[in-house]
Amino acid sequence: MTINIRKRLIGTYLLIILLTVASFEFALIWGIKNYYIGSVADNLKNQVELVSSFYNNFLDSGDIFSNSKEIIDIFSSRSFQLQITDKRARVIVDSLEATNDEVLDYEEIQMALAGQEGEYKGVDRISGERIISYTAPLKHDDIIVGCVRFTSSLEMTYKVINDLVKYILIFGIALIVVVFVVSFFIAQTIVSPVEEITKTADQMAKGNLTVRNKISNKDEIGLLAVCLNNMAEQLQNSEAMKNEFISSISHELRTPLTSIKGWAQTLKGTPMNETEQMQYGLDIIVDESDRLSDMVQDLLDFSRLQSARLKIHPEPTDINALILQTYEQMKQRALKQQVNMTIELPREAKKINADARRVKQILINIIDNALKFTPSGGEIFISGQEQEIDNKKYYVIKISDTGCGIPKEELSLIKNRFYKSKQNTTDKGTGLGLAICDELVKLHGGTMKITSEVNKGTIVYISLPL
Repeated sequence: MTINIRKRLIGTYLLIILLTVASFEFALIWGIKNYYIGSVADNLKNQVELVSSFYNNFLDSGDIFSNSKEIIDIFSSRSFQLQITDKRARVIVDSLEATNDEVLDYEEIQMALAGQEGEYKGVDRISGERIISYTAPLKHDDIIVGCVRFTSSLEMTYKVINDLVKYILIFGIALIVVVFVVSFFIAQTIVSPVEEITKTADQMAKGNLTVRNKISNKDEIGLLAVCLNNMAEQLQNSEAMKNEFISSISHELRTPLTSIKGWAQTLKGTPMNETEQMQYGLDIIVDESDRLSDMVQDLLDFSRLQSARLKIHPEPTDINALILQTYEQMKQRALKQQVNMTIELPREAKKINADARRVKQILINIIDNALKFTPSGGEIFISGQEQEIDNKKYYVIKISDTGCGIPKEELSLIKNRFYKSKQNTTDKGTGLGLAICDELVKLHGGTMKITSEVNKGTIVYISLPL
């Protein structure tokens, strides 16, 4: 494929220069030919008009035979042939050869004897040379008494033209050769980076994500190489996160299953009258089952997210009532962890078009994260209010905590799939929660923004359109 690209580039350059050189040389040759032949023609025409005017205005005698010798003496030249005929087209005098009363039955002669100037370009009827001739009438007292004819050979003119054409063609061929060499090197500078990128992409396709392109240019090809390197970096990070996720999810699934199995075996051998231990064990089994259920739900949502099947079903929803309901649901857990969780909402109902189940899922996930990373004695504050952002009205839910916070370098990654903060080693989850929440907020046409400071806490802003 790259060879074809090289050939196409060189072929394109050559085609352009061939058309350009051919057009230029054609125009130049045409111009040179017209210039040289035109110069000869203009000279002959001027001579004819001069002789005709001289005869008509300055010679008193109407005897063309006696006047012809005077005209020959004054106007004859070695560069052209001068002929004078009488009114019957019989040659009276010829500057190059003796006359023999030859009759010139030529079209241009007949035109001159009819009172018009005549012109002839072509081959001499006798010698076969390329010639040009001009003929004009000779008058005495406005009566045509004969004509004058100037003829010049074009052989030397064409020799000069042909020599110039030869030099022009040699120059054109040399120019094409130079362009071919230059275009080859230009094509090489374009194709070589493409070949390098192709080889690198092939290695990446085979699973080697450590290879990188060398960035030697800052043009579009260089930008392509940078994009490919960035893609490989992202793929490498995704691969590492996926492997970490598989390892993490395996551990996360094994832990509750081990706990459930262990307590099931313990309760199996526990006498029925030991209700306290029985209740404690059953509570653990229920908690671990709920944890498993949450993991499975996250994985199902992630699967739908991957295949673009994650959908919402919006309908008019009282967002304040939904936030309050979620707060009440999570309040007992906050009390159990000795975390002061407070809420501040407008008293009146506020209707938005949203999927209540999915919005509640978002709120539970965010509040759950806040409870996980807020120590005893810490605080969580939940609020909601209408705001105008970029000339559009949104209902903004703010959930802030005084937990451990998120490092600045991890803040841009925290919503990525499978990502789990390295600082939060106690987090038991799939690393999908925030990614799913962010996608659900986007499906509602809103945004989710997270700000955080280590050892001070985190604030999550959920903006849903009104």
